[in-house]
Amino acid sequence: MVGGGARMTASGNFYHARLSDICEWVKRSWDRIPDEMVIESFKTCRISTSLDGFDDEITDNEDYGD
Repeated sequence: MVGGGARMTASGNFYHARLSDICEWVKRSWDRIPDEMVIESFKTCRISTSLDGFDDEITDNEDYGD
């Protein structure tokens, strides 16, 4: 569909996108986001997977790249 190969009905309407196409679009979009951007976004939102509480001490004074 992306390269102009959209399927059309006999009356000229577009068919709905196939689930496999949608999944591929989402996968490609996520693959283009740098890992560091995701990591910094989690830090900015104070979302952590640290089980030892290490990240719990983040203060408002830390620079998040703003």
